[in-house]
Amino acid sequence: MITLKSLKMLAMDDNDLTGTIPTIFGRLSLNILSLANNRLTGTIPSELGNLKGVNLYLNGNELRGTIPSELGKSRRIEFLVLNNNQLTGTIPSDIGRLPILQMCEFSQHICIYVYVQFQFRSLFEFFLCFMSCL
Repeated sequence: MITLKSLKMLAMDDNDLTGTIPTIFGRLSLNILSLANNRLTGTIPSELGNLKGVNLYLNGNELRGTIPSELGKSRRIEFLVLNNNQLTGTIPSDIGRLPILQMCEFSQHICIYVYVQFQFRSLFEFFLCFMSCL
């Protein structure tokens, strides 16, 4: 198995990628994981919550299911961009307690229900616009 200990950024945006997000990405020491605007399907792997420091861009795919609560345990997420997918359920309350979260976008999902008990400390943008329940 190849180890990528020094890889800090993995950006594969706009490549027409298909399939699911590999769970092994959760074992990398990435600062940026950007898989935006592809045709990725399946769910967001809970293993991504193991990332130590990350800007996570999964927007513009065909991801389904719920947002894993494990993402709120990362503590190092600054940018969490999940818009334009087909996610359902609630936004885990731990995401609202991420200490350095600066941008969080969930717009244009099929149906997201929002808890209001968030305790954002440094969030400067929080998008929940264009939400539609079909």
